[in-house]
Amino acid sequence: VEQLMESLIRSEGSETSILEVNNIDGRWCIRVDSTQKTSFKGLLLSSSSGVGSTIEPLSAVPLNDELQRARCLVAKAEADVLLTLTKKVTTYKQNLTNISF
Repeated sequence: VEQLMESLIRSEGSETSILEVNNIDGRWCIRVDSTQKTSFKGLLLSSSSGVGSTIEPLSAVPLNDELQRARCLVAKAEADVLLTLTKKVTTYKQNLTNISF
């Protein structure tokens, strides 16, 4: 996705110094200076007077969505592993405390 963003910036021509790739809440987007016109269509994520706008290009939306789904799957897998480990440790701890010396 980041390569797509860089390619969009390069395709904008000579004024690329006022465009930059940003990652906002896990979504790759482009920050555009308030005076800059762009040729790509996108979703406006934020806008501030004098600061510019943050745009998620339409071509990046499906890729960002896929990245978000992948992050959720990874987080769920990590939680599942931690739960399994916790259950095992709890079982071993109970067994150890039941052993009398």
